[in-house]
Amino acid sequence: MDRSAGELGRVVTTERIARLARQANAHTPQLVSHDRYGRRIDLVEYHPAYHDLMTEAFGRGLHSLAWTAAGPGAFSARAALCYLWNQAENGTACPMTMSFAAREVLQADPSLAAE
Repeated sequence: MDRSAGELGRVVTTERIARLARQANAHTPQLVSHDRYGRRIDLVEYHPAYHDLMTEAFGRGLHSLAWTAAGPGAFSARAALCYLWNQAENGTACPMTMSFAAREVLQADPSLAAE
């Protein structure tokens, strides 16, 4: 997959991404605290558009580019591409960033890093 800023710029300016962003923001996540039997489940339901946006962002490696790109500048490239992505829709920024940051936490424990 092309990870260039030019390619991502073309993607984030499409009507499809704009429509998904509008839908995801019009239908905010909903907390479902209990199931129909009254048991606590603490489930957060997201509109399918949010999942589509996450698929686009994660599918392009925006969460992991700093770890997977060869050569210097990978962290800067990841930051630039994330900034560009967030111009289209920034509700995905938190899970993308937390996924990016989790690597360092997991690497601190050799048994977790091995998995």
